[in-house]
Amino acid sequence: ESVCLGDASEQAYEGVEVQVMVTCYNYGKYISDCLDGLFMQKCNFPFKVVVFDDASKDDSWKVIQTYQKKYCDRMIAFRAVENTYQNGETNGGLIEVGLLPRTKYIAFCEGDDYWTDENKLQIQVDYMENHPDCTMYIHNALWLDCETKRYTVGNPFMVNGETDVTIEELIMQKYGHPPTASFLYRRILLLKDVFFFRVSVGDYPLLLCAAAHGTVHYNNCVMSVYRWKSKGSYTQKASDDNNVCYYFFMGIIDFLIKYNRYTKYKFQKSIVHKI
Repeated sequence: ESVCLGDASEQAYEGVEVQVMVTCYNYGKYISDCLDGLFMQKCNFPFKVVVFDDASKDDSWKVIQTYQKKYCDRMIAFRAVENTYQNGETNGGLIEVGLLPRTKYIAFCEGDDYWTDENKLQIQVDYMENHPDCTMYIHNALWLDCETKRYTVGNPFMVNGETDVTIEELIMQKYGHPPTASFLYRRILLLKDVFFFRVSVGDYPLLLCAAAHGTVHYNNCVMSVYRWKSKGSYTQKASDDNNVCYYFFMGIIDFLIKYNRYTKYKFQKSIVHKI
């Protein structure tokens, strides 16, 4: 059960190219940065922002309502009556409320992260329109340590400029994971095998799903900020509770075993090394 603000009908999506998915739980002091980064985008195509608040206990929903009123034609907001993540919905409750994207492309930004480049979406969509084999476009980000307040540049693939990333590189992620706020991918990925989306964390399987069905393109340009160890985030919980790490890694191992079979053992060496 959820509360909905805005027009979520099929007609409201007519002509919309990109749906930007935002998840929020107790990000009251961050969510404005997130939404400002989305609505500053300069695009020659329409996009729709869909925010899912997972029954936050702070003022997140109040802030979200303010933005929904301001951008009522471009934003839809949902609020869960009960926290869906604690009830075992690892997809943040999006499927539970029927919040499946209906556009050609899907972008993602968690409520404690934010975009910094006003041309981000346009750059990504232009590339993917010209490269139909590309299933996902990702980019670099600044990492903001919420404990020390220090910024560092990521670069998870240690390249200059742009390149397609190999499946082996995506499996290993030797230099850190690509920021989820950088993801732009084709909606068709959501129609692939369901095991990709029934894992304890969604970004890693989604990357490998994209790589299994096309190319994943990486741009070293910094276009977003990833808040690390923000209060209530997975990274903060993992640093305080070893059980969180344990269940996360067990979920990833289970996924990799299935992925190995799915890809007919073509990448077994990397998968075994990762496990």
